[in-house]
Amino acid sequence: MVRTRDTRNARLRLTTAKRDMQRLTRAALHRCWTDLSQRIQCCADTGDLRGMYQGIKEAIGPTSKKTVTVLPEDDRPFSDPGKQLDRWADHFSSLYNKDVPVKQEAINALPLFPTLHELDADIPLSAVKVAIKLLRNNKASGADGIPAEVLKCGGEALVADLHSVFELCLRTHYLLQHFKDANIITLQEQRKSAGLQQL
Repeated sequence: MVRTRDTRNARLRLTTAKRDMQRLTRAALHRCWTDLSQRIQCCADTGDLRGMYQGIKEAIGPTSKKTVTVLPEDDRPFSDPGKQLDRWADHFSSLYNKDVPVKQEAINALPLFPTLHELDADIPLSAVKVAIKLLRNNKASGADGIPAEVLKCGGEALVADLHSVFELCLRTHYLLQHFKDANIITLQEQRKSAGLQQL
């Protein structure tokens, strides 16, 4: 292995070449971004939506779609989205619907609290008004598809109808099914090792 002696002139030439390369790279990058932004603005001004969105997509760059292969119970992987959703449904239904034996000693060890009879009182109409007023705008609606803005614009008639529904639920000890339903969104964790997720 041959080593060249470091000299002041060689270091100076290397520093100068590095500085020139960085300057040229920054100038080329600036020209590229300027041309792209001008092209996007020109498309937006002329109403060329396709060209505008293509330019925005070019500026954003490629997006990677991350998927995690789910293993069924027989350890054979599948990547069909429909089968994966069915497997998630099987997983959560078996996770939360298992019968867990409880010992009588554990039940007897639970502390007893006094009965709160005030919870049996009727819901005041003002509480329904306050609950509707505290709903946040510009949020996704629930399973019924009714956004908070519609509930706030409903006026006294809507408040009275909702109050009647809530009172009926309390009197009959029955909740509508969509009051109990929840949307479960699974967030995949990005792992460094590319492996299969075992449920």
